[in-house]
Amino acid sequence: MDDIDRELGALLRTPTWPALARAPPPASTSSPDSSARGRASPTMSLASTSGRSSPMHSSLNDTFGGGDADIEMGTESSQPPLLYRLPRSLPSKRAISYEDGLVGCEALAGRYIVTSPNMDYVPQPVFGEVVIVRQWNGHFGVHDPIMWPQLYIDQARFRWLMAIPRRPTDPKSPNILMWTPLLTQDIIPAPNSVTRSFCVVSELCQIALRPLVLRMTTRAESFLQEHKALELESLVMSLKGAFRRLNFPSSEADIIRQYSCVQRYWLMIDAWIEFHVHLFKMYKFDDPLPRSRPSIRTDLMGAFTNIPDIAERMFRTGIPLWFVRLADQIRGDEVIKHIVEPIPAQFRMDSGPFPNTPVFEGTWKWYLILG
Repeated sequence: MDDIDRELGALLRTPTWPALARAPPPASTSSPDSSARGRASPTMSLASTSGRSSPMHSSLNDTFGGGDADIEMGTESSQPPLLYRLPRSLPSKRAISYEDGLVGCEALAGRYIVTSPNMDYVPQPVFGEVVIVRQWNGHFGVHDPIMWPQLYIDQARFRWLMAIPRRPTDPKSPNILMWTPLLTQDIIPAPNSVTRSFCVVSELCQIALRPLVLRMTTRAESFLQEHKALELESLVMSLKGAFRRLNFPSSEADIIRQYSCVQRYWLMIDAWIEFHVHLFKMYKFDDPLPRSRPSIRTDLMGAFTNIPDIAERMFRTGIPLWFVRLADQIRGDEVIKHIVEPIPAQFRMDSGPFPNTPVFEGTWKWYLILG
């Protein structure tokens, strides 16, 4: 790894769990709700997540040029004995809690149970033994926290990554470039270069990116004028540097990597500000308990966690939550409304111009933010 790959260091420490067996795609699908699929609302009430397809699952797989598979959520699977024994509806006077699930599934042949009290699907969990290779678009597939929900544990340094924004459902959104891979026609030969082996990003592409980068850096610098945040300062410097390097004559692989760094740092700055400015007080339990159920932030990535305290705080804040427990930790009075199969990632998986050499291989104890 070079200096760019080490730029922000270790990310989320995870327990030493065996790799999860990959669940097969659902054999049947529920009928989609076309009205829900067309909306791009930033929030979704807790009550509205029950009994219909969420517009979120397609954005997970579509992010950064994912596959074309259209996998519906809420697909009923064969019911494991433990999940089958749990009640399917809440008692009349009990509100849903972080321990309950609108959906639930098993992992590792029933050793683990994954539930969500505020989402109506479960993305395929990814932790344990992993092999991470840089993909064709400069990102890292399901192991990349800007592309797929990751496991969040207590005292994680980059806890704010659960607030990574999702790809907009509106293809005309001005921010859509931050989820769009660099097109082949936007990689052009470097001007005045004596060799054709060096290239740059086209001026048209840079012109399209420039206002997005300027808006995000201005937003962050306005915050930094009143608050000291070295982490945010580092992200701003990294974004500016990656954007400048789009015009530096480089190999095709390096240009794609720099473009992916612009996307990465832009999304990370947005998540950092969203978490610390808008979510932090609620997350730290500084505010009084809300009188109504929280709105679900379907515009945020969310996270898995196996820590009850974190699960409760995420649920209270409205961050998409997938709670992972050992089967032995299920008491029996938790409510799981629907038993489902996890939604597998449908990313295009090839290394493109990058060497097919693992960036990391082994038991995943620390996630890396790689540029």
